[in-house]
Amino acid sequence: MTGRKAPEADPAFDEILAHSRGKAVLADGALEDVRRMVVERAKSRPGPPVARVDDVAIPGPAGAIPLRLYVPEGARGLALAFHGGGWMMGSLDSFDPLCRNLAVHSGAAIASVDYRLAPEHPFPAAVEDACAASAHLGRHAASLHLPEGPLVLFGESAGANLAAVAAIAARDAGAPKVLRQILAYPAVDARGQAESLELFAEGYLQTRRDVEFALRTYALGHGVPADDWRLSPIMAESLAGVAPAFILSAECDAIRDDSAAYADRLRREGVPVVHVRYAAMIHTFVQMRNVVDAAVIAQRQLADEIRRAFEAA
Repeated sequence: MTGRKAPEADPAFDEILAHSRGKAVLADGALEDVRRMVVERAKSRPGPPVARVDDVAIPGPAGAIPLRLYVPEGARGLALAFHGGGWMMGSLDSFDPLCRNLAVHSGAAIASVDYRLAPEHPFPAAVEDACAASAHLGRHAASLHLPEGPLVLFGESAGANLAAVAAIAARDAGAPKVLRQILAYPAVDARGQAESLELFAEGYLQTRRDVEFALRTYALGHGVPADDWRLSPIMAESLAGVAPAFILSAECDAIRDDSAAYADRLRREGVPVVHVRYAAMIHTFVQMRNVVDAAVIAQRQLADEIRRAFEAA
């Protein structure tokens, strides 16, 4: 046992946390119901209009990969966006409000990637789709009337895991060129040894059981070792030479230690990195614009990081 007292979450979350107390969202719920709930929550916080929003598809390793493109007027640069949801839930619709805000406030085009989900498609399906989407858009952005050039990779939670893995794969392949990886509370270590998993095991919406259930359903239950870097990018043999990183984490989050550990590893290997931790916030808070003001600030900060990456290019 850690012996440390967990900090209190912002009172703005009291109603949400009271409703979820004693339950694990993923581990205890019927998956299809949870998937629908995530989409319904997104509909309650719609994003702003964007000049062009198109649903398209690109070739993938197991068939077409759906994308939703958000293209503001005079778009400068292209960022890929990978939704969260424990590799088991999340969709173009659930990520729609955030992607709209990122496009409007960054001035960049955003391509939201609808990668395959477990349990129907376990590891490495999501990784394959993320890397395939990055490679394809790095070569063929113009065919979709998107800005050409180096990419930004953005992801939230499990999606941030995919963004980090895609950044390593791009380094190894020599393409596409990635300007920056922007990771919101990334899950980067499947070994389950972080102190935060115990400190925030229950009572903060995402529970330790949720984390363990997602990892088991996605990968660990299929014989994938926890130290496979495509599951745990912090275990990659080397991170030197990957794209500079901006990492956003939440103080009251069972996987918050992943962010700090990944930032430290990147820094030790010479990769420029900024890690910002939002006090009293819980996992997925970035999506909760209708609950807490910090979500508005965090979304603007993420958009600013996307914009700056292209301005500096």
